[in-house]
Amino acid sequence: EIAEFFNRPTAIVFSTGYTANLGVISALADHNAVVLLDADSHASIYDACSLGGAEIIRFRHNDAKDLERRMVRLGERAKEAIIIVEGIYSMLGDVAPLAEIVDIKRRLGGYLIVDEAHSFGVLGATGRGLAEAVGVEDDVDIIVGTFSKSLASIGGFAVGSEAMEVLRYGSR
Repeated sequence: EIAEFFNRPTAIVFSTGYTANLGVISALADHNAVVLLDADSHASIYDACSLGGAEIIRFRHNDAKDLERRMVRLGERAKEAIIIVEGIYSMLGDVAPLAEIVDIKRRLGGYLIVDEAHSFGVLGATGRGLAEAVGVEDDVDIIVGTFSKSLASIGGFAVGSEAMEVLRYGSR
């Protein structure tokens, strides 16, 4: 049902939002990966990148120009880089400049993961989060979220393309 709600072919449900981030990101962000993440990202995102062994490059909080500079410095490696942002940042309550980040991804490459934990059920016409609200859902490769905020329940999830199916076996 969650895959259908997000108009995605694949969904994986986890015990918590934390474990959703841990499982998905650590499986993708292995020792060969470069991850660019917002400096104010949630601890679960940092933990997942460390668990996977990825090279972590932080960009200034909500600074799309800083992200772009760091992507340009990567050269050809930018095409395979993983960009991770949150829809709404829990500590500050501000939203990511997602339309600008998607523009950078379109021009320079990479994969985009958006943690919609705090924006799911709050933003967008149907509550799918920031990606829906700004009209860039098709440009987000994986959406991660939790049922414990707006739904007052337990569990986490990740939704994406059919290719995400490998995470069912590779996530920790």
